Amino acid sequence: MGVINILGLRLDPAERRTRHILLHGGITALAILILVMRFLFREPGLLFGLGVPVALAQFSWGMPASAILVAILVVASLVPPPPGFLVLLVPGFTLAVWAVSIVASRRVQDEILRLHLVQEEEEGRASVLAKEIDGMRGRLQGARNRIEKVLSLTNVTNDLSSTLDLKGAIAHAMTWTNELVGRGGEPMVVLFEENGARVYRRAEGEMAISREDPDPVSLWVKERMLPLSIANLPTEPRFRGSGLENSGVRSLLATPLVREKSVIGVLQVASREPEQYTPEDWRLISLLGDLTSVSLQNALLYQRTQEEAITDGLTEVYVHRYFQDRLSEEVKRAGEARIALTLLMTDIDDFKSLNDTYGHPVGDQVLRSIARVLREGLRGTDIVARYGGEEFAIIMVETAREGGMMVAERLRTAIEALDFADSGITRKVTISAGLACFPADAPDERTLIERADEALYRAKREGKNRVAGWGPPSK
Repeated sequence: MGVINILGLRLDPAERRTRHILLHGGITALAILILVMRFLFREPGLLFGLGVPVALAQFSWGMPASAILVAILVVASLVPPPPGFLVLLVPGFTLAVWAVSIVASRRVQDEILRLHLVQEEEEGRASVLAKEIDGMRGRLQGARNRIEKVLSLTNVTNDLSSTLDLKGAIAHAMTWTNELVGRGGEPMVVLFEENGARVYRRAEGEMAISREDPDPVSLWVKERMLPLSIANLPTEPRFRGSGLENSGVRSLLATPLVREKSVIGVLQVASREPEQYTPEDWRLISLLGDLTSVSLQNALLYQRTQEEAITDGLTEVYVHRYFQDRLSEEVKRAGEARIALTLLMTDIDDFKSLNDTYGHPVGDQVLRSIARVLREGLRGTDIVARYGGEEFAIIMVETAREGGMMVAERLRTAIEALDFADSGITRKVTISAGLACFPADAPDERTLIERADEALYRAKREGKNRVAGWGPPSK
């Protein structure tokens, strides 16, 4: 029946039987010894003095019947016994004490067994209860995790909806991707363009942007408009031979960024370790993709609205108001940095007669073509604006007079080479340009415009189709 704890001691059944035999046998022998001594020494007080502790010990050890017999013996010792009583009393008392001890021992064993069974039953219940508590603890932890995910997605929504800047929206999307499903991976956003893609990555805490060809994973997601989860890329048959198996990437998640039922980009996170992402991660990045798509739609719509507000609808260059604002900013920046800035004012030669001869639709085509040449012939940091009807203004930042004259001459030559024969124009279309520099030619933006205009009028007076810089007229 196993080990049982008795009076603080843990005993197995063999030890327990030995203990009972020694205990009851010893007490019985002690009682007989006391009785014999009583009749040998004929001293009732001796039996009384030794018998009372024995009775008390038996009673405290759970043997009340034996204790009662010993007590009777003690009382009887005070009364003179009849003849022959000792002969009958010793064997009778011995059997009685032994029998009572055996009965008491069995009762104690039964009680111990009952307590042991109760203990096993309680331990079983405690084990079941512990399992239930562990299950409840696991369910509570799962609920806590789900609540944390919901709160995180709420924060994602708040962050993504807090900005209308495209780069800011992408930065938030990458931050939350790393927070929720990163697992040490590298988040990335791929935005598709007409010729290639613009790729946004994290590099030492900063946003890195590059123009690249779309990777095979992004193209797969774009074609199917489905999220993708890869546990081990080198063994993935869909991308075998694509070169990705040598990229160092092992596991990957990707989800489409959709705008008006078309994929405009892909949100990815990749790890160099296999099997890093769970089905829960796959569901999370799909939700992140949906939220990011809405944010990018808002940012692109805002960007388009802003561009339409500052862009001329016919020529797709900046409008006059935007030019004035940027010129003020660039002149201030150039003054603080002590760098040069060049302003170029251009005008289409004889544009009124061209309109009168060929009509306004042809004139609009000429304006669009010249604006395209100006946009494509300048750096991305330079600013082209439609200053008036057929006038264009160009701000060339960090450019001195010599560099500005070279750029202006190149643009003039490119425009002169335009062919409008398909539109019926039989003569060359040319421009005249005037150039002034800050701070060499003018101390502020207003004076800079005036002096560039003066140079333009001088180019017109000197025969058109030429570039003139501000200063004394050439001899």
